[in-house]
This record gives sequence, C-alpha cells and structure tokens, in this order.
Amino acid sequence: MNIKIGTEVEFQETMTRRMLRGTVANCRDGQVEIHTPDGRSHSRVADRVKPVQAPALVPARIMPPPAPTDIQSLFESVRDVVVMVARGHTASAIVSGPGGLGKTHTVTETLDGIGLRRGVDYQMVKGFTSPRGLYERLYYNNGKLTVFDDCDSALKDRISASLLKAALDSYSTREISWVVKKSGTPNASIPLHFEFDGRIIFLTNKLIHELDEPLLTRSLVVDLQLTQAQILERMEQILPTVSGFSSPDKIRAMEFIRQSAPHIRNLSLRTLVMVLRIMQANPTRWQKLAGRFLAT
Repeated sequence: MNIKIGTEVEFQETMTRRMLRGTVANCRDGQVEIHTPDGRSHSRVADRVKPVQAPALVPARIMPPPAPTDIQSLFESVRDVVVMVARGHTASAIVSGPGGLGKTHTVTETLDGIGLRRGVDYQMVKGFTSPRGLYERLYYNNGKLTVFDDCDSALKDRISASLLKAALDSYSTREISWVVKKSGTPNASIPLHFEFDGRIIFLTNKLIHELDEPLLTRSLVVDLQLTQAQILERMEQILPTVSGFSSPDKIRAMEFIRQSAPHIRNLSLRTLVMVLRIMQANPTRWQKLAGRFLAT
C-alpha cells in the first residue's frame, strides 16, 4: 500500500498497544516513517498503518441576513391592531415606542377612518392618572374604547396594574373592584365593583421589557423601538403629508436632517417639523440655528 507523504495516519504503539496518530514523513519499500506530535519518529509496515478518514463535510447552514424592518408594514400593524380592538376582536393593545414617532396620530387617524368619533365612541386620556382616576375612567367609559396616551403611571403603579389586569382578563365576565382603603373621597355614585366590557389601547414610551408581564400577555403588542435609519425612513414616508411648508423646503430640511443625524440629540418625527419652523423663521441662518438647537 502506497501512502502519500503528509497523510495523517493512525497506528498501534509497540509496547502499550494504544493507538497513536501521526503524519507520514516517508513511504518506501512497504515501510512507512511516521512523525508524531511529540517529536518522535516511528517506522511501521504499511499494512499496519491506517489513514485517518477526514470527517464528512457537513454543508454549512447559511442563514439569510435578516431583512430590514419594513417601516410601512410596521405602522400598518399598528393600524391593524387598533381596528381589532376597536371592533371588539380583542380587549386591548399596547403600542410601545419613543415619543415623536407618530403613535398618537396613527391611532386617532385609524379610529377616525373607521367612523369612530372622538369623545363619543372613544375617549383619549393623556398624562398622569391616579389609580382612583383610572377606576373612574374605566367606569365612565365602560362599553367603549379608551386610549391611554402617555399614561405610563397607570402601567407602573401596583394598584393601577391590578385594575388593568382585571379589566383585560380573558374571562367572559371581567369584574373590576375598588377595595383600596384610604382612597380619598371617591365619587359615591360609582359602585365599588362593576363588570367591564370596554376596550383599551395603551400608547407608551416605555420599553417592552419594562412593562408588566400580565398586561403584555393580555394585549396585542406592537414594538416601535426604531433605529436611527428607520426613523429617517419613516420621515421620508410622511414628508409629503407634512402641511404648511413648501415641497422644496421639506426636501432641504430632510437633506439637512440626514446629514446631521449622527449629531442630533433626540431624533424623531418632531425633528422634521422643528427644522422646518426654524427654516421658516430664519431663511438665511436656519442651518446654523437648527444645528445648534438639535446637536448633542
């Protein structure tokens, strides 16, 4: 048997009979010279040497790179869940993302678009709400849709969270009770417990992992935590809809924001309007002023 020089082989050690591995240094007249990693040289009859079989190559599982998030589809998801909640297909939804991304506009535009009237078919609650205020709001809006916009206090307060868990439970009958002692001067016309059959949409700046897990499991959740590139893409999408400014000015403002994006402190859709207003007020010095106001 002729074995090529450089072949990795295995063979039996004379004294111990254990198997060794080494590399063929020479092969002549049926004798094979083998060098082992410990620096020794061994001579064996070719028939006593067995080439080491290379392991079969397993094709690498090549995963395609993740597709970039389709921003348009992401905001369409927001509209989809808003419609599902508004029509009673599910009790609640949570839309999470930093301020200035258009969460409120998207939700109200969607509700108005399906014929719901603000103040009649749905109510907006903005800012801080106490647990008792939340309880009373749920009572007065029972049977309707309530949109809590930037009411993060309701999501992190223990009592408020308990009320919301009861309101959004999956049981056919959802009963909310007010059994908190020293609750101030509650409205005597509101019962201490009632069955709730309303719907709720939360718009929050909090990160998903900061939210109460039971609330997440009871709601449809859309996470709008966007990268800088995605925010810029979203700006491009809404640029034609921004009213009160000329098209050339909007294009110039967008170009300025793209160039300045790495240095902008809080990039959001509000940045676009702010730059346009600065441009409108200071047509000759707007770039310098905008850079100063927006810079980190």
